[in-house]
Parts: sequence; C-alpha cells; structure tokens
Amino acid sequence: MKEVLEFCPKSRKSRFVPGTRINESNVGSATAAYIVEKLSQMSFDEYVEMHLFKPMGIKNMSFFQTAHYKKRAAQLYENGKKLNYLHLLYRPAAALNASPKEMMKLLELFMNKGKVNGVQILSESSMARFKKAESMEKLTKLELFKNFGMFSYGSEHKGFLYYDTIGSVPGAFAAIGYLSNHKLGYVAMINNGDDFILEKITSLIKDYQTKGLKKPVKRKYEKRSLSIDPTGYYTCIEPKLDILSFIEPAKNIQKVWVKNDTLYSKSMMRGNSTVKYVQISNNEFCYAGKDRVGLAILDDPVEGQIIFSHNFLKKISPFRAYTLLTIIYSFLVILYVAPTLGLIWLVVYLIKKNKVAVKISLGPILNSAIIFLVYYIMVTNGDTRADWYKLYGTVNVYSILLYLCGICYALASVWNIFYIFKNRNVKMSRFFYFYSALISLFNLIFTIHFFVNGVIGIPIWM
Repeated sequence: MKEVLEFCPKSRKSRFVPGTRINESNVGSATAAYIVEKLSQMSFDEYVEMHLFKPMGIKNMSFFQTAHYKKRAAQLYENGKKLNYLHLLYRPAAALNASPKEMMKLLELFMNKGKVNGVQILSESSMARFKKAESMEKLTKLELFKNFGMFSYGSEHKGFLYYDTIGSVPGAFAAIGYLSNHKLGYVAMINNGDDFILEKITSLIKDYQTKGLKKPVKRKYEKRSLSIDPTGYYTCIEPKLDILSFIEPAKNIQKVWVKNDTLYSKSMMRGNSTVKYVQISNNEFCYAGKDRVGLAILDDPVEGQIIFSHNFLKKISPFRAYTLLTIIYSFLVILYVAPTLGLIWLVVYLIKKNKVAVKISLGPILNSAIIFLVYYIMVTNGDTRADWYKLYGTVNVYSILLYLCGICYALASVWNIFYIFKNRNVKMSRFFYFYSALISLFNLIFTIHFFVNGVIGIPIWM
C-alpha cells in the first residue's frame, strides 16, 4: 500500500475541505488500508483474510488473481471484447474477486448487523457506522444527504429505502443492497461493462422484493415562499477527471432563476432540460409536484455559496459562462469549417502561385488535422475502459503521440498568428486574410484554454 500511495502523490491531496463535499475516492480506500497495515503490522490483504474472510467461512475471496480465480472466474467483456485480468493499484477500493455465494456472506454481514452464521464478526456499532457520514456534520443535517454513508448510500425505490453499494472494473459490475427493516437484500453481478444492464437487473429485483410490502408513510413537504434567491450561472467545482477539465466546466453550466416562488434550473448545453423546484426549508428544494428533495444551497468554506443538484456547482459570472460556451461551440464549428474553406483557398492560391497565402491556408488545416489525429487515436484505441486506462495511464506509443500532438497544436497556433501578422501587407484577398486571422486567433484561444486546463504540455501518464 505504501508503494501504491507513492505512485501518484498529487492524488493524496484533498480537492476540498474535508466534510464539506462528497466525492468517491479510490485513494481514500488505499489510505485507510495503509493505516490498517501500520497498526496491525500485517498487509491489508492478510488482515482482511484473518479477521473477516475466515471467520465468515469464506475460502476463495481475494484481491488478487489467484489460482482459483484463473480456474473458476467468469470471462469479462466490454463492448463485446474479451478483457484480460486488470491488476488494480488501489485494490482495496475495487479489486475484490468473489463468487455469488461469497457475496451473499457479505450481504448477511450487513443485514444481520455484523453477524454471519450466528457469529459476531464486526460490532453492531461498526456496522451502524457504515450507514453514517460523521465527518459531514452540516451536510447530513439536510434531507438530500442524510442517507449517505461510508462507501454506501441510501436510495429510494418506490418509497422503500435501500442501502446500496455499487462497484466496477472494466468488464464487470457488482451491486449489493438491503432493506434494513425487512430482512431483504440482493447481490447482483455481471461480467459486462454496461452499467445500464446492472441497473435494470437491480430495479427488477427491488420490484420483486417490495411487491406486497406495506409502503412506509412518505414524508410530505410543505411549499414555502422563496426566502433565498440563488439566481445566476453555475458550473461544476471540480471535474470528475482532470483530463476532462477543459470541457467539464462548459458542459455543466447551469442557469438558475426564480419566478413566482418557483426555482428553475436549466443546462445550457442541453435543450429541453429545465427543472422546477419549490422551497421546503431554508436551503433545500423539492422537485415541483413531487415529495423528493432535488437541490440544496450550501455554504462552502472555499467557494462561498454553492448548489448541489447531482453535482456540486459554484457560481460564475455570466461573462465567464458565455465565454466557456463560446469556446466550446466555436471550437466545434472551426474544427470542421477551417479545413473545408482552407482547402478551397489552398487550391486558389496554388493556382495563383502565392506562396505566402498558401502557407496561411495550411495553418488552420494543420490545427484541425492534429485534432482529428487525436480523435482517431482515442477512438481506435478506446473500445473499453481498460484500453483507456492503458492509453492514458502508461507510457506507450499512443500516449506519447497524444502528448506530442498537444505541443504541435500549440506551436502551430502560435506560428499561424505570427506568420499572418508578419505578412499583413502581402497582396491577397482581404476577406481571406481577415478570415484566416480570425480562425488563427480562435486556435490560439483554444490553445490557451487547453494549456490552462492541463491538456497541453503535461504528460498524461504522470
């Protein structure tokens, strides 16, 4: 575990003040496992084997590719492609190999408050702790977060509260969940990388388990007059993956406004996406017409007032919101327009034998060609999540090529601007000149945006 945690030191730095937001962290699991190793003077795997698996009567559950796994394990698939065994660095978070029967033992552990076959394996207080998030004192006072726990969360299914945990690796998904008050639970495992399949299966299981059960009395929320006005533009505080930081802020821009005691939220990059909310407490909102909380307004020690609605969102100025949207949309437009018109101008000035204009024509074509090359590398080498891990997480021909493409794109953008300015007095169509200058200026803006967000000049495998 010590070697694992030393592999990528920057991942150990928390992205937010502990207790103020929620995010899944494989590194957090590995850190907890390392603490177990320091206190027990045993490897994490040995400790779990001795104090959890053996007392539960489990023989073959393991975090490694054992001989038993090689002999009995199901073949994993993603997008129809067979996958090799993936040796995960942060194995305490997602590398547990188990049979359905062994997973049922874990389900029994949770449903019986730490008991398996009548033996108390873990204390009742430890099991209760799984269902609580004690470090998030302010958050868990809110309805939206009250059922969040340690690596588990409460989810409603037709009025019934299940405590679920879902995990995945490329080519496999697994879920475990239970109804505490009804002694009902499930385990679902698939050797396929499509999470929609697992979601459909677990939903059918829950339908079957809750059929005929008396539904708990559902809490009714009373609508209030709006006492807070969060009107403005918001975007995600942190992208889920650093490599997507150049597009996530624009993709997640939300416009929030108030009208007639109703709060409205709309995604700026999706058409018909307006959601209505009504206030039910000082800082929580229900979906209009439903008794289900969907939005909360929080005070963050770093960002100030933020919103949570499927994601943590911070307020940004309208100027920044529309600047981000302009960058993304203009990038997509120029990506296709520039090479098309550029080729036309190229042919024209080749005929006229205007060398300077020919070079100016080539500039935008080169920039677009580099982007299309990046796209081609990603598409042809990314059939599965495992492919993406290898592509981005290791030094290989393709990751080095992507790294060089970023640098070449930046150099081409700077050179285009310099060359166009240097030859501003050369005889050529003024429309062509200013068109080329505008395209080159936008490519320079894209370069700056990519660089600021760590896409250019930074080895992605680091």
